[in-house]
Amino acid sequence: MNLINPYFPNAEIRNFPNLEKELEQHYDYFVKDERPFKKISPRGAYELKIGFKEIYYYISWLYDNDPKKVIDLGAGECFWKRWFPNITSLEPGGYESGEHADFHMNFSEKFADDHLEEYDCGMALNSLHFGKINSVKYLVEQSMRLIKPKGRFLFTISSNVIQKQYINKENDEYWVNLISDMFFNMPHKVILFDCPWLREGYEFDTLGNVNGTLRFILEK
Repeated sequence: MNLINPYFPNAEIRNFPNLEKELEQHYDYFVKDERPFKKISPRGAYELKIGFKEIYYYISWLYDNDPKKVIDLGAGECFWKRWFPNITSLEPGGYESGEHADFHMNFSEKFADDHLEEYDCGMALNSLHFGKINSVKYLVEQSMRLIKPKGRFLFTISSNVIQKQYINKENDEYWVNLISDMFFNMPHKVILFDCPWLREGYEFDTLGNVNGTLRFILEK
């Protein structure tokens, strides 16, 4: 399975030429090689302010066409508003700082109906994978309804979160292939596909729940 525009440590954060320097100054540890917990103690992972260049690299692809409205589904603490413009955030709750979200509700078909093709681009970072594969596919399809034609949507998915929904668990490769096939078979252009497990061979549990084991950008 071929990667498309994958991340690498020297990759350029697109459209924001000063952002990498700003991030290096902001974080105690700005991770570029995707293996931070090989270098940080377990306590350090909690005590230090850690950022990951890779996720900024992926988000920057959404800004190639200067979007005026970007939807962030499952925004959590709304981190990305600090660094990227024009973001509208949806967060169902559960995080104290989620109060900064613009919409406090679950993402649903009704939300897609009410905001049909309202946004230029969107992202859902490890927020749509809490179910079986058909449920994830449905939410991805509804997400694509939010954006205008030629718009882009970034999805990060942790394969092990989906895998845990099943009793008969296949191996990691099976889930990577199954989820990848789901995205590639959708009626949208794949602008970016990255999977550190395929690229680096790192263990799934290391960073899957942070940045996703699979990263896709679809263009409508």
